[in-house]
Amino acid sequence: MGKYIPGWNPQDGFPEVKFGGPRGGKSVLFRLELMDHRPVLMLVEGEWDAMLVWEHCADLCDVATLGGAQSKFDTLDLSLLTRYSVILVVHDNDKAGDRGREYIASLQARIPRLRTILPPAHDLTDFWKAGGDLREWTARHLSAALEDALTGTKIPSPQMERYKRILALAMEEPHNK
Repeated sequence: MGKYIPGWNPQDGFPEVKFGGPRGGKSVLFRLELMDHRPVLMLVEGEWDAMLVWEHCADLCDVATLGGAQSKFDTLDLSLLTRYSVILVVHDNDKAGDRGREYIASLQARIPRLRTILPPAHDLTDFWKAGGDLREWTARHLSAALEDALTGTKIPSPQMERYKRILALAMEEPHNK
């Protein structure tokens, strides 16, 4: 494979870069193939946050990431978002996250189901590492956003009422941190 994938060089960036892809690569929604078709999608900034939310909240929401605050949606990504009643976007609490929130704000006029929320710490992984209850935090934000998004709509009531009960139970139950 060495002749196809050359060694690191300065064009790749600093050697201590945490994550990276091949030059010319394209970002896609991470966990795209694992969507469980919940009514809410949580888009987080990075893969670690996505895996952590999925581990603790797989029954509450679908979760995905574009793999960084600077990534942009393409037509396929945007078409996949149409199936969700609410899309909660959680960028890290830093300068890159600020730019990501600006991008999402620019889309909200065309896609009102997008909602930006700030993480409870620098990011969701840091919150969880500090002992935060990621499941309760997620359920609380999902419930509030869903209630707001569904005001005045005619979503099939039995399914949505069941989902609301699931979120309410998730906020009440004791959780493993």
